[in-house]
Amino acid sequence: MALGSAVIEAAVFLKCNLDQVELPGISLAGIDLTHSKFQSANLQGADFSAAVLTGCNFGKANLSGASLRKASAATAFFGETNLAGADLSNADLRGAGFAPAALQGTRFDSAWLDASRFVRAVAEQASFVGADLSYANFSYCVLNHAIMTGAITEKTNLHGV
Repeated sequence: MALGSAVIEAAVFLKCNLDQVELPGISLAGIDLTHSKFQSANLQGADFSAAVLTGCNFGKANLSGASLRKASAATAFFGETNLAGADLSNADLRGAGFAPAALQGTRFDSAWLDASRFVRAVAEQASFVGADLSYANFSYCVLNHAIMTGAITEKTNLHGV
């Protein structure tokens, strides 16, 4: 069954197991997916704008080019996830784990990333303009040409960068 062009609105899917699904381009904008699992899923170009993704596991998923604008994804796990070219602007990502993840060209503008972990992530040309990076851990992260203009960097760990 192909769901890539499905329209799903005003739904709640709590603690769903969507590991290894093939849903490139799907729109799950505004959907509550709290504590769902998307490990190794293909979600390239998916739209999670304003979705509730609190505690979700996206480990090893492909979210390249996806939109998570204004998503609520506190404590979500994005380890070994491909988020290259994704847009996470204005998202709540407090305490999220991106260690390690592919974040080349990813937009985190005005996102809440306090206490997030980016250890050994590759974030070349990523944009963190106006983001809250308080207490975030970027140890050994690759940040070549990343933009952090206006970001809050209180107690941000940049060891080995």
